[in-house]
Amino acid sequence: MPPKRRKIKNKAALNEKDVDLPRVPNSAAAMLAYTEITGDYRRNGIKSRTYAIKQRGLISMLRQREFRSPEADKAFACKWLDNDRILVGTKDNKLLEINVNSKYGNIREIPRPIDPPRNFSTQNTGWGSCGIHSMDITPSGDLLATGGTDAADCVVLRTSDYSPVTTLIGHRDWLFGNAWVSDRHLVTGSRDRAMALWTINPDENSGLPPTVQEYNYHSPQMKKKYEGKVREVKYDRDLRLVVGLGTEGVVKLHDPNLGLRVLRTLTIPNARELVSMAVRQDLVAVGGLSRVCLLDPRKRDPDAVVHEIASPDPSEGIRSICISNDLVSFGTGKGKIAFFDLRASNCLSIDAEPGEEMPPRPPTPAPPATDAANTADQGGGGLASLLALSRFEYGHQPNQVLQLMRNELDEDDEALDALPAPKPRHYLETGPGWVQENATYFSYFGGRRVHHACYAHAWDPSGTRLFACGGPLAFGLSGGYMALWE
Repeated sequence: MPPKRRKIKNKAALNEKDVDLPRVPNSAAAMLAYTEITGDYRRNGIKSRTYAIKQRGLISMLRQREFRSPEADKAFACKWLDNDRILVGTKDNKLLEINVNSKYGNIREIPRPIDPPRNFSTQNTGWGSCGIHSMDITPSGDLLATGGTDAADCVVLRTSDYSPVTTLIGHRDWLFGNAWVSDRHLVTGSRDRAMALWTINPDENSGLPPTVQEYNYHSPQMKKKYEGKVREVKYDRDLRLVVGLGTEGVVKLHDPNLGLRVLRTLTIPNARELVSMAVRQDLVAVGGLSRVCLLDPRKRDPDAVVHEIASPDPSEGIRSICISNDLVSFGTGKGKIAFFDLRASNCLSIDAEPGEEMPPRPPTPAPPATDAANTADQGGGGLASLLALSRFEYGHQPNQVLQLMRNELDEDDEALDALPAPKPRHYLETGPGWVQENATYFSYFGGRRVHHACYAHAWDPSGTRLFACGGPLAFGLSGGYMALWE
């Protein structure tokens, strides 16, 4: 039975301080607090699949099987259809279906309808589409919502045969999030500082656009240039609230039954490069540049942040997050996938098999004749200018771009100079994937390993297999990575 909500007599007078969210027994915040105070996670009294996973060492036994599609560039989103098939959205705006039970994935592209006519223009960046960043399936499993042919649109398809239902037109900039509130109601979020609530009837074939109610996502007092852009949208079915992530460092809780009215705003301190989020009824996990922030949506600022998880790649950003019961998994911009146990308040160790030594890090080839970092430092418009475009999307400044790329190019050499004894790992790593050897690759990355960012990952319905996908983080490099960990 869903939690009871306090009745509001005067909805017109509603404000953020008037609403108390329902209490959740054995919440994630309570588990973290108990573990940090007592150091004992065994007395929580919660039957958790995560605890069973940890006992069996399932994470340590996972091995990846890659699916290669060299014609696709950078996988940004993924969603399981069933135990056998998963959908993947790419930067070059392709919607792919992968049958994971076949040896090589049996990858096929799903066609989508062309752009319908519109009486307004959408944002044109000058370097092409941003691709598909989000997808979601209705609770009944009959409809799929994902990015359209235009990056600002959302297209709805039937999952049975991928026939088009409708294209949602209303946003003026890239679509970064969508979530089904019910089988016939969808909420979307975009860089145009707006969230939209759509009512869809797949039985009607009149060709008319669906009804839309659009609401301004940012508050009137926001004055910074990038404040208000929506980076992610999720729906919490237990609390019955829409959760939106803004690039300015806020998480907002909206009530879809009150016209997406904001019930609460949670501020993330020292927020930088917020691009990923996952929710459950008592927890919101947000990925930033160097950490994962765990927030309790029932609390108000400044007590909402209940825990922070350090990233294994402090300067590469958290690109994807999943919450599976009491297990929080997150992927980084350098291809690491870590697992945080809420009950133990610690990341799971991923050790070698019994009797097997941890393999040493492979040697790094000699750097190319041209020092890419020095070339970028001289302001010649080289690597820094190429990568700045992708970094600007997430809020980096030019000097930060240069520093990040110096770290990317020199990190392997510095690590080899002081290589420590093998230690237990706390993460999985993405495989080689595929990289297009273009001019950018030979000029700045020739002879070096290209780490594929984990832009998306998702557990299968059984909770025992993990699909991860991504691609090169640097702008100007084309390539991709898709694999099933089983």
